[in-house]
Amino acid sequence: GLMQHNEMMNMFRNMSLLLQNSHFITHNSQPKMANTVEIGGIHCRKGAPLPQDLNDFLDKASSGAVYVSFGSVIKSSSMSKERLNVFLETFRRIKYPVIWKWDSDTIPNLPPNVLLKKWLPQQDLLAHPNLKVFVTHGGLFSLQEALFHNTPIVGIPLGTDQKPNLMRAERHG
Repeated sequence: GLMQHNEMMNMFRNMSLLLQNSHFITHNSQPKMANTVEIGGIHCRKGAPLPQDLNDFLDKASSGAVYVSFGSVIKSSSMSKERLNVFLETFRRIKYPVIWKWDSDTIPNLPPNVLLKKWLPQQDLLAHPNLKVFVTHGGLFSLQEALFHNTPIVGIPLGTDQKPNLMRAERHG
């Protein structure tokens, strides 16, 4: 309540420097205190070479590939069977190779064009020229990385700040 608000205001008044994970490209322009520096996207970097299996998979995808990741907080395998089936049927129909960050080893009835991985070097994937679209939950870091690597996104928000992040991304084109 009020006590927390007062403590927070006190902290801001006594702060020498505030580094804020925002940027005018991903957030609207807004007035900031003189000691505030926007550093959104500071973690973004050029792509590094991919592990051989991923590199081979993407090199073979000369007409394009899809990357699907819903971040690291929510377990992909916890999605409902109905939603999972929508994804599987969609992937089966598109015929493009798909790399899907999935937290278990297998999915029953997985289409042959889908490669599952528990962990993926996201920025290195986004930097590969054959990766054509990133299906994302819309987490801020993922959006910043997609922007940095100029990768189109399809957003499927799952919670927290994701819907507003994706709405801003859509508004900004």
